[in-house]
Amino acid sequence: RYRVWITLRAIGSVNIARFPWLASAKLAAILVGRRRRSREDSLFMPKSLKGRIALFISSVLLPISIGVAIYFAVREGTQLREQASAQAAREVASVLDLLAMTDQQLGLRVQSAMKLLQERSQALGPATAGPMVQVGEHTVPNLMCGANGQAEKYELADAVTAVAGGTVTLFSKSGDKFVRVSTNVMKEGKRAVGTMLDPNGSAIAQINAGRAFYGQVDILGTPYVTAYEPIRNAAGDTIGILYVGYQVDVKLLEDTVGRARLLKGGVVAVVDDKGKVRFRSS
Repeated sequence: RYRVWITLRAIGSVNIARFPWLASAKLAAILVGRRRRSREDSLFMPKSLKGRIALFISSVLLPISIGVAIYFAVREGTQLREQASAQAAREVASVLDLLAMTDQQLGLRVQSAMKLLQERSQALGPATAGPMVQVGEHTVPNLMCGANGQAEKYELADAVTAVAGGTVTLFSKSGDKFVRVSTNVMKEGKRAVGTMLDPNGSAIAQINAGRAFYGQVDILGTPYVTAYEPIRNAAGDTIGILYVGYQVDVKLLEDTVGRARLLKGGVVAVVDDKGKVRFRSS
């Protein structure tokens, strides 16, 4: 941004190489000296032609030169702002197109994978809350699919992932908490069984309201496009959750945003719904 201060000192900071006539006018004004004149000299008008020219430059041309310099500085600032705005719009449109394409592709895969998980879990038998089992630090009802308890059993989750890719988790409800009893989501190189669904997240709010959740969430600090469907027993009570999700390809987004430029010093950043900067241009 340009700030134009209407003082001779500030105008001196303008690149006068672009305005050589301004430099000449300033130099001429500086060279003007006041001569002592007699009281008879009316209007203090210099006698010499050189003095008359210098006075004309300082009183007429110099203010005009300063005004013209201010005009060009303001116009240049306006042009730079317009250029930056147009470039920002292009960069943002490019990032949004990539995000929309990623969301659409992963959204279709999530729906397909969830349908497969529901079909295979229902094929094992009706869902019920079984006897209490210890999973990690939590004691929860074993999630039963027919006669098959799912706590720390991974055949169902891994079979769906083998076909559809992504990650699969089965949660068991214990009080107001949902605990992972079967999963192929990894944490520190191990299956993240015994960990809880984020109690403050968007997914649990929808599940507690009796609805499914489809959307982007953080799972153990990593962004995923996900689906959460409530598991209900014969009475219609929610006893668990089926989950499928695909990790967002952050490398592609990082590269795209990292190459974005706004003039020489501007940056482009992608901020999530919690105000966290996910990616920014280098």
